[in-house]
Amino acid sequence: MASEQDGNQFMSQALYFEDNGDEFDLNLPPTSGHEYLRRVQLEAQQCPAVMCANIDPSHFADKQTVKFISGKGCLSAPVGYAPPQSWQKAQVAHFSNVRLSLSRYKMTKKENCSVATELGHDLPNILDDVGWCRFCFGNKHKSENSTENDNEDGVPPLLSIVTAMPQPLIEQVIDYHISWLEATGFTVRQGQWFYALLGCLEKPLTPEACSSIRTLVRL
Repeated sequence: MASEQDGNQFMSQALYFEDNGDEFDLNLPPTSGHEYLRRVQLEAQQCPAVMCANIDPSHFADKQTVKFISGKGCLSAPVGYAPPQSWQKAQVAHFSNVRLSLSRYKMTKKENCSVATELGHDLPNILDDVGWCRFCFGNKHKSENSTENDNEDGVPPLLSIVTAMPQPLIEQVIDYHISWLEATGFTVRQGQWFYALLGCLEKPLTPEACSSIRTLVRL
């Protein structure tokens, strides 16, 4: 798995300031704006990446009117069907490397080539779910608006496409794919789109992106 330092490369710094190395007493109020920002930076470095509240539910047992046991939402695979831990860790490490490579590619890309120039047509509008369905799958997922000139196989998630898509569009297309997965089932082409779109999600994840990923995991 990628180290925490590699993962921080996906985080964008909100405010840049130089550390002049001056020491100060944390027990006294800050004497300048720079010292205040330095204190905030030190406090942020001491916080873990993920924090969970440790709540004892027994305190609310006498006030609860409906009994509900929260689960993970996913059933365990039957014995012998789950992949080994070594395979799972290898896939997570590979996916982390793909995300890091995509991030570096975006940062080092000097000229943003137009997707319309490379593919011969524009991307569908962010609100056009039918257009995105035809774009990704072609006539395999026909709708009442389909035409005979539509692409029969759709367009694969090319690097030039997914790296040119803004984050709001990526999140919206992921939601579309989740809806199509629930309605029509899984296909290899859809798996390719899921992998590419999830690899292009930037940290920190928005609440909408987290919700979409949880929904996908439960399917």
